[in-house]
Parts: sequence; C-alpha cells; structure tokens
Amino acid sequence: MDEPYEIIGGKKVFTDLVELTGRQTAHIAAAKVDYGTGNLDAESEIIAAFNTTNGKINAILAVLEKLGPIASA
Repeated sequence: MDEPYEIIGGKKVFTDLVELTGRQTAHIAAAKVDYGTGNLDAESEIIAAFNTTNGKINAILAVLEKLGPIASA
C-alpha cells in the first residue's frame, strides 16, 4: 500500500493507523471474559476484577487520546 488510506464511496478512509502515524502502541492484554459462578465470592475479589477491567479501559482510552481520535480529559 502506497498510502495509509483508500478511497471508499468517494471519501478518503484511513485504513492503516500505524502507517499513518508512524508508530505503534504497546500491546494491551486481553480482559478476562470467562468469569463463572463462584469465581468472585469475596468483595475484595469483585473490586479487584473491576479495577483490572477499568485499568484496561483506561489503557485503551489513553491510546485513543494519544493517537487523536478522541480528546483528552
């Protein structure tokens, strides 16, 4: 690909953000999705699971803010 975009429906659509920005962010580990009944029995386990999930959401938001699709707070 010569350009980091394609013309789709007469509009320029960026298709390769890494090529466009010249940088790639660090990998964000996948969030746990296989919680089951009995996995989170204690309040501390529930709070820890929320904190882990919120940390991943914050990491994704930080990347989006850095690359520019959304404004920073």
